[in-house]
Amino acid sequence: MKTGFLALGIFALVLQIGSSHAQVPVPDTYGDAMRWYQKAAESGDPEAQFLYAQILERGLRGQQDRAEALKWYRAAAGQGHLQAQLKLARVYLHGDGAPRDLAESAKWYMAAATGGAPEAQFNIGLMFERGIGVAINPAQAVVWYRRAAENGVALAQRNLALMYAAGSGVAQDPEEALFWLEVAAGSGADVPDPVRTTIADGLTEDQQTAVRGRAEEWLAEHGKPPE
Repeated sequence: MKTGFLALGIFALVLQIGSSHAQVPVPDTYGDAMRWYQKAAESGDPEAQFLYAQILERGLRGQQDRAEALKWYRAAAGQGHLQAQLKLARVYLHGDGAPRDLAESAKWYMAAATGGAPEAQFNIGLMFERGIGVAINPAQAVVWYRRAAENGVALAQRNLALMYAAGSGVAQDPEEALFWLEVAAGSGADVPDPVRTTIADGLTEDQQTAVRGRAEEWLAEHGKPPE
């Protein structure tokens, strides 16, 4: 494990010196590698800040320091680092490494969702639907469920279908509801048969056939997401 982090320390050195042609010695010990990580992080590189935070959190310098790790996760997240934003969102959601703060969790899920992270798009949609860390806002839930659904998140596809079925945050539309249920089922989500049957019963056979054909085309184009 330490050998791997020594190699990454060399990567941190490259981040730290940038395009400079100064003669800087390549780290040849584990301690040197850790120091170069710190230097790269202090120079403001968000990837180095994220990696240095992981080192501190895991105690790879000796003593685990989660408070200092949190500081560097925040530094990286503040510069738009998606993985750091997701990390902070989870930390504050679960109270793991910092006091639980649902509003702070929602803030970082929103940042990561805006940056294009499907997991964050689904979670902020769920938070808007249920009022977790934010005010309940079904319309915003639909917006973020849709983005996550289009990015292949099966649970978002299912939840979006249910929003269409109930007319919550969006005009009631049984065809769109059935479409996203079929996509969700094809993507691996658990979709109870009674739910699909109830929604399908509100459509003609021709409508059901057309919707299922559209869902099959969507799945063929986008593919089933990885497990």
